[in-house]
Amino acid sequence: MEWPLVPTPMEPRDPLPDIDLNSLPEVLRSYIDDRAKNLQVPNGYIGISQICAFGSIIGSSIRIQPKVNDEWKVCPNLWYVIVGSPSIRKSPAMRAGILPLSHISKIEADKFTEEMKSWEPKMRKLISMQQGVEDAIRNKTKG
Repeated sequence: MEWPLVPTPMEPRDPLPDIDLNSLPEVLRSYIDDRAKNLQVPNGYIGISQICAFGSIIGSSIRIQPKVNDEWKVCPNLWYVIVGSPSIRKSPAMRAGILPLSHISKIEADKFTEEMKSWEPKMRKLISMQQGVEDAIRNKTKG
């Protein structure tokens, strides 16, 4: 019996080169550059995570029409994956990329919660007024 050859492990690859951040707003460039240096990862790990995170805000509210003479429209979804060896800080870099959006989301959720707290008493008052009007109409129609 002859044993099959064992595949050799993949050769280590060069690390991902840094991406050109010049097309991004300064605030994003400085954040990506700072976090990449702190985590000691290529800026692309954080940059692509951040671009996709902010792209998710668009959602399906905007569609593109790829063909001029066709009614077909699609949502411009962004998908990404960071591929690399274990323990090269892919997950911390992805978390760093979405952190600003997570922070903004928390602030907005807290604002919404506060607005709901002030809305609830107003709504109870309106419901009470509505019930009063309905009672008055019922009383008028009985008499």
